[in-house]
Amino acid sequence: MFSFVVDRHPKFASMGYQLALSLRQHSCDNPADIHVQFTESVPDEARRSFEALGCTTHQIKPFGDGRFCNKLAQLGNLKGRDFSIVVLLDTDMIALDDLRPHLSNTELTAKVVDGPNPPLSVLRQVARLAGMREEPQLIEVDASSGLGLVASSDGGKRAAHESPDKRAGRASMPAMIHLLRKPLMALRERVGSTRRHAGQDLTFVGNCNGGMYGIPKHLVEQVDTAWRYWALWLLQNIEPLKKARKQTHVDQVAMWLAIHMGQIPFRHAPSNANYYLHFAGPHRWFDERSSIALLHYHDSAVDTATGRLKAPPGASAMEQAALSAANAQIDRSGRSVAWV
Repeated sequence: MFSFVVDRHPKFASMGYQLALSLRQHSCDNPADIHVQFTESVPDEARRSFEALGCTTHQIKPFGDGRFCNKLAQLGNLKGRDFSIVVLLDTDMIALDDLRPHLSNTELTAKVVDGPNPPLSVLRQVARLAGMREEPQLIEVDASSGLGLVASSDGGKRAAHESPDKRAGRASMPAMIHLLRKPLMALRERVGSTRRHAGQDLTFVGNCNGGMYGIPKHLVEQVDTAWRYWALWLLQNIEPLKKARKQTHVDQVAMWLAIHMGQIPFRHAPSNANYYLHFAGPHRWFDERSSIALLHYHDSAVDTATGRLKAPPGASAMEQAALSAANAQIDRSGRSVAWV
């Protein structure tokens, strides 16, 4: 089952319509399993367009401050439904393949953040205020250049028995042997670069991009309770995020707190399940055995003149092909993804 929020700005209906069409084509056997949740100010015309696709529609009330946390209001309308996993999505996404193989029947799944956002220093402040007893394990962000600082392939669930400095200094053996044949200055330069990389490219396990959350039915109540609690707590203790100008990440950081403070079973999804393309960069956790299942393009990738998606400078051939496939789906719909 899939769910996303359509808020009052016209962009949410425009992008959400394309998302619903793509889910119906690639990831959903019954369009009624696509749940579209509208805030009160959305026009009836937008609601009717989703109902015509066969989607199930709901109304939600804004959550918390009504600005950054409305996706938290979705689970209340879904708890009584018959499903095995519910997937909460942002509207600025389009499915290109079946997302379901990347989900779990036992654990909450989500992809690590694209970049270290909010920074580790801010997350540490939040953790201290929340009373988190143990610091979670570090993991490379998705846009990391992949120097092997955290080489766990299981989403970072390995025991954190090494210090961050020791992890930061670790490099592959062949690379180190090669460096030892060079002057000492070269070795110092590499170690310094690696440590700078560690500060820039790491986050804590469970700090996820909020574009996709896969939640098994038996965890929905636990996730809903903990996520709501920590979102409201964070809105009351917003200073660390506010000082760093990261208030828009309240729902994301609240989920990070919910995972650790609520001891919610969790694993990271691969990049394929939430593939960023609003800038060109590496995808550290991409599973090359599979294709891109869900493209997360963001507003900046929408060409409002053509109503299609545009590639960022430096996009790879694979990414260009993914965008071509997405635009072909948009063209077949007869509707623009743009909202102006």
